[in-house]
This record gives sequence, C-alpha cells and structure tokens, in this order.
Amino acid sequence: MKSEEEILRILKAELSEYRMSHILGVVGEAERLAGAHGVDPEKARMAALLHDSTKEQSTEDQLQILKECGILLEEGMLDCPQILHAVSGSARAVRDFDAPEDIASAIRWHATGRAGMTKLDMVIYLADLTEPTRRFAHDEDTEKLRRLSYRSLEAASAYEAELTIERETRKGRVIWHDTMETYQEYLPYLEKSEE
Repeated sequence: MKSEEEILRILKAELSEYRMSHILGVVGEAERLAGAHGVDPEKARMAALLHDSTKEQSTEDQLQILKECGILLEEGMLDCPQILHAVSGSARAVRDFDAPEDIASAIRWHATGRAGMTKLDMVIYLADLTEPTRRFAHDEDTEKLRRLSYRSLEAASAYEAELTIERETRKGRVIWHDTMETYQEYLPYLEKSEE
C-alpha cells in the first residue's frame, strides 16, 4: 500500500479544504474506535484516510473508475447518488493506492453499512458520522451514537442505520437496501443495549 504521506499529498491536491478536514476528523475518530475495540489502528487510519477519495468527483468520473476496474453497479444505485463514492472510492483505493481487501471493504461499506460487517467496516461506518467536524457532530443523536460506538460497534451500527433511514426519509431519498439490512442485522444488539 502507498505510504500515508503519499496518499495525503495526492488527496490534498484533489480535495477541498472542507473534505480534507472531514477526512482527518474520521482518521482521528477511527483510530480511537479501533483502539477501543481491538481493531488494527493502522488499517483503520488508512481506510479512514481513503474513505472519501472520490466524494468530490463527478458521477461520470466515478462511473469511469468503476468501468476501468471492471465493477458493475447494482441496479438502482444511481437513484442513491450519495452512496456512489463509497463504491468508486473502494475501487480507486485498490487501483491507485494498492489497498488490501479489508481496507477496501471498509471504504465500500462506510456510507451504507451492510449485514455481516467486519469490525473494521463498522469502525469506518461509525467514525464517518461521529467525527467532530461534522456540522451535526454535537447534536443529541450524534452524541448518543458516539457514546454507543465505544460500548458496542453492533448496537451503534443499528442506531446509525436508524438515524440514516430517518434522515433520508425526511429528505425524500431512496433508502439503499444495505442500510435496511444493517438495521435489521444489528437491531437486536441495540435493543439489548437499551435494556
């Protein structure tokens, strides 16, 4: 895998100051969560660093990355444009930065979650929403999610999926099936944590 210094140099040249601030916030939160849950902090750091590498690229550019990497989109994914960067970012991480499969997986699932996530997947999924530079980072739901994420990755994943479903429904957006499956898979952990 390319060095962190080289990745940072490339990303800083491509991304806005706002996006880099968010990425570095995710890096810090991912390292803390990884340490709390016995996940390799270096893998968490690298996945967090690359998780939004294509976020500011056009849909056409992201589709080109997928085409070059031989990846077909699931039917209906373009109806959820807010998650396309997770798929293209994962492909780019492998193609351009030699990311191993576990880091690519964490990038791929950071925007939707999925049933059967690894601990690294969950760390990036949660750190993306709970990092401190988010404009909603200190609202009541996000604070609850952050606290929960240090107690149980599974319960926090269900709660994040619940918040995402509520938010996307309010915005009139399509709820991607992986987010629904994340909620269903991890809901028993959330219910148990609330007992």
